[in-house]
Order: sequence, then structure tokens, then C-alpha cells
Amino acid sequence: MQKSLDLFLPVLIENAHRHLTQRLTEALAAEGMQPDFWRVLFVLGDEKGKTMGDLADSLSMNPPKVSKLMDKMVSKGLVLRKADEDDNRRILAYITDKGLSALARMHEPVERFESELQEKLGLASHKQLQKLLIKLHDEA
Repeated sequence: MQKSLDLFLPVLIENAHRHLTQRLTEALAAEGMQPDFWRVLFVLGDEKGKTMGDLADSLSMNPPKVSKLMDKMVSKGLVLRKADEDDNRRILAYITDKGLSALARMHEPVERFESELQEKLGLASHKQLQKLLIKLHDEA
């Protein structure tokens, strides 16, 4: 028996991803930012340099996509690349003061977006969905 495509879990997850990404994009538009910029700035927000590989792992992105994203963000002055002081062969990415400022401005719209999701799902369902998605990711 064939089930509806709309009930196929990978399709449901992909559709939810598209919808949520579009809503987050709209939430960040007032700051002139996009979700991927926020994700990179969030990871670099601890002000400790990260290699492109570390960023790719943290963001669950492939390295070429991270590299292209970094190029855009460097040109906007949000991040910079710098040789590692301990090993000149390694290039580290750092958040700039402009990037820290942008990250601070994005905090409120991102938190509001997350709160709206939590309100829509209810606290228990929100936490359960987080756990299930983390489990799916960790087992992939």
C-alpha cells in the first residue's frame, strides 16, 4: 500500500525546513542579514578562531559552501580570515566588531522567531521535536 507523499517523513522534514527557513529569512531581512550569516556569526561569536573545517562541521555544511559564504561575509566586513599564530599553514575565521554588532542586532528577531515556534508547538512538543531531530542528525 502506497502512502501519500505528504506523509513521507523526508518530504515532511524538507517542506518544514523550507517553510522555516523562509520565515527566518523574513525575520532577519530587516537587519539585512540571511540565516546562513546568522549561523556563521553565532558559531564565531565566542571570538575564538575557527578553521573552515571546524565551521563546516559546526554548521553541517560542505566546505565549499562555507568558503563561498565566508567570501561574502568577508566582503561585508562581518568576518575575517587570519593565519593561525601557532601554525601559519592554517587559516582561521574570526568575527569582526561589525559582525558582533550584527549578531547582537539579530538576537531579538531570532529569539522572537524561536519563541513563536515554541508557542505554536507547545513547550513539551518543542523540546520533543528538538530531541528527535538531534537524534536523526546524530544517527545520520
